[in-house]
Amino acid sequence: MFRTKKSKEQEFWEWFSVNEGQLFDSKNDQDIIINELSSRLKKINEGLTFELGGILNGKRIFAISADGVKDVFPFVIKLFNEPKLLTKWVVVPFRQRLRSIEGMKINFGDVSVDCSNIFFVPKQEESLISLDIYIKDIEDITSKVANAIYLILDNTIGEYDVETKVGCVTFLPGSNLKNVENIMPLNKLPEKINEMK
Repeated sequence: MFRTKKSKEQEFWEWFSVNEGQLFDSKNDQDIIINELSSRLKKINEGLTFELGGILNGKRIFAISADGVKDVFPFVIKLFNEPKLLTKWVVVPFRQRLRSIEGMKINFGDVSVDCSNIFFVPKQEESLISLDIYIKDIEDITSKVANAIYLILDNTIGEYDVETKVGCVTFLPGSNLKNVENIMPLNKLPEKINEMK
């Protein structure tokens, strides 16, 4: 009798199921089991990454992410849709929108960005919304600052909406804030996205 070869996705979830208790208890990115989790995701596609969320009703959130790369989205969806038997986890595709970003800060290397200091001007362009983004008291938008902002956007409206509803993102000096019309704080962005069809 011939055995059907298991897909990479099946092999991943079998491994995850065997190790779900140890993964559930992991505390930081330096845990050996977390490094193994990352390696196994990379075997499916180099662009796949993940986030381990908090515990709610005895279950922990495991978000499969494309790290904002649209070409990797099909791999996220395929892995998410693969049947899995897990008792301690809620699996979600993509980084999810948070209920609130109030008080949130992102540290990216030696850069710290406070969400309350981020403002935007939306520009509707057909089916997408483009954003001019200003960060109070930050003039030089380095790649680290830009990466921190993209992570914040993922948390503000969700990774999927960032890639499918947001067009061009332009970073502008915070000193220009006082001269800009129609400026909004970042916590208003979910409302603008929800208004889109």
